[in-house]
Amino acid sequence: MKYSALVIVTVVTLSFFFQPPLAAANPCREAQEYLGLTLHPTKQKDAPGLPIAEIAQLTPGSRVGLRKGDILEQVNSWPIQNCKSYRNAVRDAQKKQKAVLLLVARKGNRRPIFFEPEIWQRIEEKKEEKQAVASLQTMLTAPLPEGVQARTEAIGDQALATLRGLETLAVLSGPLPVYEKSVREARNRIRTLNRQSQGEAEKRVVAGARVLFGYYETAQAIRQYKHDYLSSERKDIRQGRAASFRSETVPYFYDSPVTAWVDKYPFLRSSIKDSPDKLGFDFIERPGSWDPDRAVQLLWRQARNETDKFAQWMNGQANARSTP
Repeated sequence: MKYSALVIVTVVTLSFFFQPPLAAANPCREAQEYLGLTLHPTKQKDAPGLPIAEIAQLTPGSRVGLRKGDILEQVNSWPIQNCKSYRNAVRDAQKKQKAVLLLVARKGNRRPIFFEPEIWQRIEEKKEEKQAVASLQTMLTAPLPEGVQARTEAIGDQALATLRGLETLAVLSGPLPVYEKSVREARNRIRTLNRQSQGEAEKRVVAGARVLFGYYETAQAIRQYKHDYLSSERKDIRQGRAASFRSETVPYFYDSPVTAWVDKYPFLRSSIKDSPDKLGFDFIERPGSWDPDRAVQLLWRQARNETDKFAQWMNGQANARSTP
């Protein structure tokens, strides 16, 4: 009976988190998760295009310097007469995986804004990562039945041992090369466990461990980024970018990986002091400021908490749903 309940929960979980994304109900917000902009439905008098009503922070739209109040006149070859024409233009680009070229006006000055076609794939990959985290959270709310525990015990014990090994090294004072080596070895062990998995239950256990490993992997990338930023051998990534700072915070720009890390793990927003900004149509960029050590500590804390829940689930105990 317990196993049947797990099957039902699993089916519902997978069907919920991996169904195709629904089209935006509001055409003014079409592909908002991709471009980051929302249009105002009303045109300005005697002016082409529609004004931008909203730009979401840390999205492609904000990174290229779009602002609330800018006028979107054209998307690729489509003149923007209303939100429906905007929706049709964006859907055409997404369906054909094309680049997106916006013609935007600000205070009478026009400028083309270009998004590479890879934008569609990158956002889909980020959505899949977030879905994997959400799927793990839902999975942990239903206890693993005893019969299934017996079949997954060996794989589960190895996965937990791998995660616990990383946990012992999760200290900021620890040497980066040692941590980096341990992350690399853990990645190889999880890959091996995935190849050794027999049946859906074992594969789900390894998939959960892979999500938890992602916290440590991202923490390693952040520590390496900070090390490279401070290193005299990597002056190339600091040139002209406030290289002489003296504080616990690190400047970052839109084209640095910081924004991708925050996109993947929204709880890292609390490590950001100031977001970068692009000033005017000349695209002079003002750097943001963030605390990489704070970000690493948040990732490690999340990993410990989620691994504890994962261990309880492996022992047949359910966990209340929580949000990272």
